[in-house]
Amino acid sequence: DESVKKAGAWRYTAWKPRSVEEWGAYVRETETRYKGAVRCWEIWNEIDWHPPAPPYSFTGTTEEYLTLLREAYRQAKAADPDCQVLISGFGMFGDKKMPSDLLTMGAADSFDIFNFHAYIGPSAVDGLKDALAKAKPGAPIWNTEQMWHEMDPGEKRNYLSAANPLWFLEKGLARFLNMGIVEYFFDANTRSPAVEYYVTGILQHFLRSCDSLEGRCAFAGDEDFSVRYSLKRTDGSFLTILGSELAEHDLEVENAILQAEDLYGSPIPVRIADGRSTAPVRNLAYIVTREPLRVVKSVATTAR
Repeated sequence: DESVKKAGAWRYTAWKPRSVEEWGAYVRETETRYKGAVRCWEIWNEIDWHPPAPPYSFTGTTEEYLTLLREAYRQAKAADPDCQVLISGFGMFGDKKMPSDLLTMGAADSFDIFNFHAYIGPSAVDGLKDALAKAKPGAPIWNTEQMWHEMDPGEKRNYLSAANPLWFLEKGLARFLNMGIVEYFFDANTRSPAVEYYVTGILQHFLRSCDSLEGRCAFAGDEDFSVRYSLKRTDGSFLTILGSELAEHDLEVENAILQAEDLYGSPIPVRIADGRSTAPVRNLAYIVTREPLRVVKSVATTAR
């Protein structure tokens, strides 16, 4: 394949099926075998790595993938009408036009869930949401891959392990899935959990008690906070998540604080004076109050 040779010296091992019929038979047999055990199926991984981009995943064209997607959807639904078909988890770094091109070409009829990988960051979601809203209104969007393979362990990676899912949650994603669990969430030598794994667990612990994202918090000095979200909890109270990569802050609020923990789940000491509560936010804070948090002021204490 000349397109493969032109892409460089990389030894590519990802190709396209030699026939649509064989591909369809494979999908149907696989779906039949795992019916009831596996509900969601992603049709190809990072299909946008295809010519003229390096063909790390696929050697065919956008049109050829659409044909495979349609056949996969037809066969999957024939084998298990209750299954959910995800379009390829787009890497967003290869053929950057491919997701929107597929929607324009009519791919919306051949998937249940739109799907991409989070490495490009939340800024890419807006364009995808607009294109999807036109082609398939109301379709859910998932991120099915995120891992820290290009960032060294440390405080920043710990912070982003909690902040990143929240940024995508704000964008309306229904699922945010981490990958590389063994490689990046566990120590390679001891197989003990890494700090990021624990941080992610703390985030999930707090989110499980919530019903809805109410929006961003607004207060004087909020520009320092890359994370500032209010969520409604199932018991009617509120969870506020605040975090800053720029500095540590002392937060003064009007509410009585019922619970306050930091990024690592450690209790945050709360001082009460003159009917107001003051809490230090050293990295990221989970703050539970009966009503939405009312911040009087935020004072930066130590720059990072």
